[in-house]
Amino acid sequence: MSKQYIQARVSTIKEQTSCEMLPDSTGKMPLIVLSYEASSLQHKFLKQCFEMQQFGGKSIWLLMSTWKLSYHLLHILSSLNVPFNSNVFTIIHDETYGIQLSEVYAIGPNSVLQHNVISTWGIEDAHRLTTFPKLPYKYAKPLKRSSMKHYKLIATSVSANKFYTYITETDSEFQVAGGYFGEIFKNLAQDLNFTYRIKFQPGYAYGLPPTDSNSTWTGVLGDIQRGEADLSACEVSALGNRLTFMDFTIPVHITVRRLFIHEGLKKLEMYSYFWPFQISIWITFIAVFFLFTIINTTFYRIARTQKKLGFLSNVFVFISIILQQGSDYPVNMPIRLVLHTCDVLFLVVHTAYSAKLTALAMLYEPPPPITDTADLLKSSSWRFGIINGSLEYNMYKTGEKNSLLGDIWLQKLLPFPENIMSDFNSGLSQVLNDDHYVFMGLEDSCHKILQIDFSHERACKVLALPKTYFIGGLSLGLKKYSPYAEIINYSLMKMRSSGILHRLKLVWIPQPQVCKKSLWLVTDLLDIVPLITAYCILFITSIFILIGELLLHNHLK
Repeated sequence: MSKQYIQARVSTIKEQTSCEMLPDSTGKMPLIVLSYEASSLQHKFLKQCFEMQQFGGKSIWLLMSTWKLSYHLLHILSSLNVPFNSNVFTIIHDETYGIQLSEVYAIGPNSVLQHNVISTWGIEDAHRLTTFPKLPYKYAKPLKRSSMKHYKLIATSVSANKFYTYITETDSEFQVAGGYFGEIFKNLAQDLNFTYRIKFQPGYAYGLPPTDSNSTWTGVLGDIQRGEADLSACEVSALGNRLTFMDFTIPVHITVRRLFIHEGLKKLEMYSYFWPFQISIWITFIAVFFLFTIINTTFYRIARTQKKLGFLSNVFVFISIILQQGSDYPVNMPIRLVLHTCDVLFLVVHTAYSAKLTALAMLYEPPPPITDTADLLKSSSWRFGIINGSLEYNMYKTGEKNSLLGDIWLQKLLPFPENIMSDFNSGLSQVLNDDHYVFMGLEDSCHKILQIDFSHERACKVLALPKTYFIGGLSLGLKKYSPYAEIINYSLMKMRSSGILHRLKLVWIPQPQVCKKSLWLVTDLLDIVPLITAYCILFITSIFILIGELLLHNHLK
């Protein structure tokens, strides 16, 4: 035995009496080194560590043995069925041929042990590779760690959104037929070389939280939590509160929820007729108006004419000019110049105002009557709906009191169970049938339903508000501490870098409906309310003035 090998053994061997492996002081993965001597105590120790799932954790195992004892070491490791994600390495030493470093793991449940030689070193020259004799144990043909051959996984899935995951049944067996996540899952099975069986959950059975401490989640999440499935073939929202009982792959799609309302609902805008001009122009316009009125009144006072107009009469003269009604033709030249100057000026202003008002009417899109969920609580007339059993349903239901989520649940959802829908089609249909119904749904699902189940005209009447809610990643669900997490994530990253995920997204993920906006206007009551209000104020004012003049005339008599 070489001096280097003896020194390595002496400097790294630590006696292990417990399988409670803790990281060292530097925070790195613990290294467990065991000099195998085929003792019953060592066999018991290895079995105990396997039962505590220490082989499948982040610990690195280095098991050292001579060539004569390697048969016993590999036999005990084979009986323990070393997990796929293990970090178990062996060093087999021989006095004549040198040292061989290998990694070992099982390539399937109850399958033969996988033995991959990493490198060999000669005794005399550590840098010279030598031919190592065949070890006295039967191994499977070496495979790369990227293969999961001989593994048959159980995958749980729903088919609530067929563009995400589409499941079909053939001869009493469920198969993944398509969808964005369905195609990703099939690519994983092909790339990693594993087989699978689908455990199908009907409806929208992603999962509801447990009702008490003795129960578990339902649906897809429950299958994973109870260990009845290795992973999900469908999309699962990666939420922090679920990490206590399951793991997730890297996110492969980002999804949002939006509020959907009936398009065309307007909010009363009392000041819309003042928008063509800035406030400074309006102030200048009013100042010029009264300036012309004062000048014209002064000219009438000093002019030698029989007709004398006071200040109030000149105000109405210039109002008539602004409204393009004209006025009496004065004989006096100064007054005539003032009126003609006013005619030209107000004609330019009138033309500019009309053109700008028309342009704003064509291009302006009135803001919706509500902008976010907080506006729902400000009016009792608005009704709010979501999908029963959805992520947003659980979020609102478990919201704390005196919070926005809790208040919406107590005021808008709990007292009105008829507003909680069973599917997206029902929610969007209710939006079109009820002008004061707001539906929150998954953006991708709602776009798909509008494209398939609604006519183009009806689909364009559903407006998706800009603000987004419950933004999160969609992943494949995995069992807690799944041995396949690392290899699946690596395969997903390869799909992303090679453009496979992008191409699948273009094929399966629905895009928003393209609606052409008409270039003609439809005037409704809200558009003329400001004018009607102004005319009513003027009419009432005129009546009071008339009554006042009559009373004054009777008093003077």
